[in-house]
Amino acid sequence: MSVFRKLLLLFFIIKAIGAYSQDSLSKKDIIKYAAATEKKASAITRKLEAKNAATIKQLQRLEKKLSKKLQATDSILAKEYNAAITKSYAEVEQRLKKSEEPLKSYTAAIDTLTTSLHFLKQNNLVNTLNTDNALSAVKKLGTNLQKSDEVELFIRQRTNNIKALLSTQLNNHAHTRQLRAINKTGHYYSAQLKEYRQLLKDKKKREEKALSILRQSPYYKNFMQKNSWFATLFPAAGNSNITPANIPAGMQTRTQVTAFIQQQLPALNNTMRQQLQQNVQSAQQALGNLQNSLSTQKHLGDIDLPHFKPNDQKVKPFLKRLQYGLNVQSQGNNRFLPATTDIGTSIGYKLNDRSIIGIGLAYKIGIAHRSGKFNITQQGLGLRSFIDWQLKGGLWITGGYEKNYRPDLRQLSLAGSSGWQQSGLIGLSKQIPVQSTFLKHTKVQLLWDFLSYKQTPRSQPVLFRIGYGF
Repeated sequence: MSVFRKLLLLFFIIKAIGAYSQDSLSKKDIIKYAAATEKKASAITRKLEAKNAATIKQLQRLEKKLSKKLQATDSILAKEYNAAITKSYAEVEQRLKKSEEPLKSYTAAIDTLTTSLHFLKQNNLVNTLNTDNALSAVKKLGTNLQKSDEVELFIRQRTNNIKALLSTQLNNHAHTRQLRAINKTGHYYSAQLKEYRQLLKDKKKREEKALSILRQSPYYKNFMQKNSWFATLFPAAGNSNITPANIPAGMQTRTQVTAFIQQQLPALNNTMRQQLQQNVQSAQQALGNLQNSLSTQKHLGDIDLPHFKPNDQKVKPFLKRLQYGLNVQSQGNNRFLPATTDIGTSIGYKLNDRSIIGIGLAYKIGIAHRSGKFNITQQGLGLRSFIDWQLKGGLWITGGYEKNYRPDLRQLSLAGSSGWQQSGLIGLSKQIPVQSTFLKHTKVQLLWDFLSYKQTPRSQPVLFRIGYGF
């Protein structure tokens, strides 16, 4: 065999091994998948339980304050309202204490996790204890998601009841302010639930790998079609696992529905068929209107808060509110100091969708041209703080305070012995979105240092920086 053929054969063997390693799951991968699923489900469950309890307490506290204010204007109404508070919150707290309840609403992520774990367990692909722990965690998460839906509905009901009770009192500014606070509680609760559901959808690398490989298996596809919760909600003919005993009440297979329609159609005359067609069209139009209404519906209480601007950052985890940056700035030389290039890093915290505060650190590199050669020297460092406020679109107003350490200044008697210079900055920033895995945007800044006129020696008053956000 020639050398070329040997190399060609070796190439195909390596490629085949690589493809097999990418498209197959080892037992270690499966164990990691089960462990990751259990960890994620348990973490979201803890957050949901804490959020449910905190929201109920906060809402009850707000309603108690409102009850006390009502006492001064209408004692009878306040007494009735206080009794309703005690009864309603006792009932909802009792419902939240129930550890297990059958799921009433479909959640695709819960269905996928549960069915995949059952498949791994049934085929003995992973230790029973690992899958049982993961299944228990996913089941508990599903129960808490359902409880959260009930809390959301409870908030809506309480808000409507409050508006009905205060229909004669809403002209009172104090009562209106309290009602707005209750509505805001409902809005942020709904937004937080949406964030938790998004966390459930976001998959880590090992989870995505496991599910993508499982979906390629015809055995797993067949198992999903017969054993997923979605299959029990919409059973298809030929599914041996679906029996009249486990089909949800009032539901039929597609074959049964089709056969019933075919049996009834011959008995219809032309007039009845036209009427049926018109009714179907009317129903489709009504369904379209309902979908449009639902798509434009906002979070709880938004309709009662016309001037309320929600802070979407409030419901995000701390780490997701951080922004990282890298920037470069050049400054010309003078008779005392060489030209420098500052390489800076920054970390910002999003107070809300339009405001960011942060700190940064810069390293100064000196560039000097002597005797036909460029000399690179260390010229100190800078400590930075900044605040950005969005003006419009990608245009931001930027302000900051910085202290720059220049060792060469210590040799100048006019500058004192500390070597530190202060800078006060104000200017504009332009953020340009970037389609990249790592970069979020390019940032161009034009800044005016209004403290530069007090520096000795005076530095450049106008600064230009270009950077990148991560």
